[in-house]
Amino acid sequence: MEALRGRPALVLRAARLVLGLLLAVGILNAACASPSSSQPADAVHSIPPADSAPRVGNDATADATPTPTVLAPLVTDPPATARAAHAADATYATYQGLVCGVVPRPDYGYTVRYPKIWMAREQGATTWLADHTDDDRLVGVVEAAPAPPDGEDLARLVADGWHARQLDDLRLDPVDGARIGGQPAARWDVQFRSDDGTSMIGYTAATVAHGRLYRVEVALPAARHQQLARAAAIVADQLIIAGPKSGG
Repeated sequence: MEALRGRPALVLRAARLVLGLLLAVGILNAACASPSSSQPADAVHSIPPADSAPRVGNDATADATPTPTVLAPLVTDPPATARAAHAADATYATYQGLVCGVVPRPDYGYTVRYPKIWMAREQGATTWLADHTDDDRLVGVVEAAPAPPDGEDLARLVADGWHARQLDDLRLDPVDGARIGGQPAARWDVQFRSDDGTSMIGYTAATVAHGRLYRVEVALPAARHQQLARAAAIVADQLIIAGPKSGG
């Protein structure tokens, strides 16, 4: 220090050098501790909100859960092609005192029986039933289809499908102990008002057998149902379910 006295220029230069070194060290420490310029400083130690955290395990596929199966009603909305479908070749026999048409559908594993005053029309795995005495109105249907996933509640699937159709004056009454084709079935008696304003009465039923879903539906104008309720019940009561033929 004695050597520096009297030499102010040298002292000033040394002070500037020390100050420069201190500033350089401070800038370097700040650069190492600060976040990158592309993200805000307050985000460095932030915790993402719970709903934005990545999903793991079973929750990872929650958004991909398939929509539950819904069994939409068949008889309320037949395709335009149903009326022109191939007329089935029927034989006739008497069941429960009623003369019935009989149409085997071996490729789809069932045989349908129906009142003789109706006509059966085949369309793929579906058999439509038209009333000869009511301008060939489609009043019934039997269908074989792929079975829903195991564990599904058939009664709920059927009911949900009818409610989703949003028919006017819809009423569904469950039928306990129902069977179709000899199989325990989910069945609802139905009442509704059709799109043309007709009051309709009938039933919808479904069962799973031989790995397939079998459905039967009948809906008649209320006045006709009073006359033909017993005949309409034949379709479900006398359905034969044997499963598709080998390779079917």
